[in-house]
Amino acid sequence: MLGLKGTSLISFSTTRPIQSMAQAAVFVVSLGLSAAQAQTYSLGAVADPEAYGAVPKSAPLARGDYLSAPSEMSLKRFVPPVGDQGQQGSCVGWATAYAARTLLSAKDMEVDSSSRLRNMVLSPAYVFNQIHQPGCNGSYVAEALTLMQRQGVSLLSDFPYDEYSCTAQPSSSVRDKASAFRIKGYSRLWGGSGRNKHVATRRALANGNPVVIVMGVGEGFMRHSGSGTWQPSSTEWNELRSNTLGAHAMTVIGYDDTRGGGAFEVVNSWSSGWGNRGFFWISYEDFNAFVYEGYEVLPPDPPPPPRVVDMGGSARVLHISGDALDVTRTTDGYRLRQPLPSGTRFRVEASSQFNGALYVIGGDASGDYVTLFPRGDRVTPYTHSGTTLLLPGPTEQHFTRLNDTVGTDYYVLLYTQEPLDAQAVAARMARASGSVAARLRSALGNRLVPQDEMELLASGIGFEADSGDADVAAVVLSIDHVAADPAKDDSDAPLIVLTEPAPEAFDSDDAVIPVPSRLFRLEGMAQDQSEIASLKVEGALSSRYSSRGPFRAEIELPEGPGPHPISIETRDAAGNTARRTFQFSLTFN
Repeated sequence: MLGLKGTSLISFSTTRPIQSMAQAAVFVVSLGLSAAQAQTYSLGAVADPEAYGAVPKSAPLARGDYLSAPSEMSLKRFVPPVGDQGQQGSCVGWATAYAARTLLSAKDMEVDSSSRLRNMVLSPAYVFNQIHQPGCNGSYVAEALTLMQRQGVSLLSDFPYDEYSCTAQPSSSVRDKASAFRIKGYSRLWGGSGRNKHVATRRALANGNPVVIVMGVGEGFMRHSGSGTWQPSSTEWNELRSNTLGAHAMTVIGYDDTRGGGAFEVVNSWSSGWGNRGFFWISYEDFNAFVYEGYEVLPPDPPPPPRVVDMGGSARVLHISGDALDVTRTTDGYRLRQPLPSGTRFRVEASSQFNGALYVIGGDASGDYVTLFPRGDRVTPYTHSGTTLLLPGPTEQHFTRLNDTVGTDYYVLLYTQEPLDAQAVAARMARASGSVAARLRSALGNRLVPQDEMELLASGIGFEADSGDADVAAVVLSIDHVAADPAKDDSDAPLIVLTEPAPEAFDSDDAVIPVPSRLFRLEGMAQDQSEIASLKVEGALSSRYSSRGPFRAEIELPEGPGPHPISIETRDAAGNTARRTFQFSLTFN
């Protein structure tokens, strides 16, 4: 059984980029041998918390989606023969292009024989030579994946690897060939203070996708050999706490929940002579501590067969009370059966029946249309078939609040096969006129699946569609938005949630939240249908709140690592009170 309880493991909290131990790219591991016999291993990943935090994060899923993955999964049969980066700090190119992208190609074509895999390996130099740091030493994983998304990557036979030089650049003809091996995209799997990193990594592998990681490694790791699970030494734990480990990129290709409480299998780029023929196992516990960054690599979608049902999805609307809101079919979508007063809070759980993306646009009686999901660029809109997205997220405790503009509101779900500029679509809808359907046609043109090619479900919210040459299916939910009745009793207590430091979607409610220093800023929401009349954060140096619910406080924790409790108490205008206590612990700096 997969555990979701928060751990007290060390998390990566340094504010400076970590390139390698003592800022070196090549390590000599003597293993008791002479200098002439010593083995050298190169690293080359740049781990930067700020740069990692800027990468869009995977869309938040329902907790059940993380728990529903099989107990073991392996992509090992699609991994190419283990490579050797040699003396160059090019591990990022090997992890992203050589291992992850070749694996995706082999999986797509069902190629799992060594001889055939050897002929289809992709070039680490194509990526590394275009993004490396000065001196051919180090690079960022996100830059490598962005290049593979935009350009692709060439076959190794078209652009050979030279461990002694990184100056060669691909010709126009090589770039043309590389475009056949683009990736669809990638996403960050956890936040900067992630505790249960293994949960999202396990889910990504269950999706059939490799995960590129940046991990802190020391000499003990370099000495690892055999088929057993790697065990970090006390020296490596001390180096982790002091941020003096080297940063190394590798590719996770499988997991097994039954192996010593759970472990991942990872492929390295130090030749088949290292570890267990180039691979190693790492426990979930040590993975959570020693891995800094994790990226799910998304393959391109295969072209759908022409004129078939190739899109589908469903959704349900939940009131802040937890009750599902009933809907009825209309000529162009769905409508909530009951009107909602201003201030009502609700959330939506949406599922897709195909690999694609999901966007939400909201509109009201004023003719204004805005993007509701994703907000900003910190969360990706990508969806996997069969998974359930939390809207607005990031957890099941966050809700959307109706403003004070009464009339008809619109909640528009856009299921897409290809990415959209949702903000531009919302702006075009606001400039257009007529019904929501007319505004959608004006904003999306030929990308919008015609209404007669969509079959809406008779019960609940959902659809199936024959996309043809289009790639966007729109499901419109209408809401009768009425003014709040001041005479109606509100007996529900406010719901208190944190937004910063934000818990992961898969964390348990009582998980201890790590913070990098005793002094930090706490932000959150007191969610209620009435206005918030008071809010107090116990022990805060300063605090403020809005009657709509947002609050902010400056916190200074007591001495010691913790966990330290911080309680928040609030009261709404109807006199209902709520109190919630969060536990915080200090991470190692």
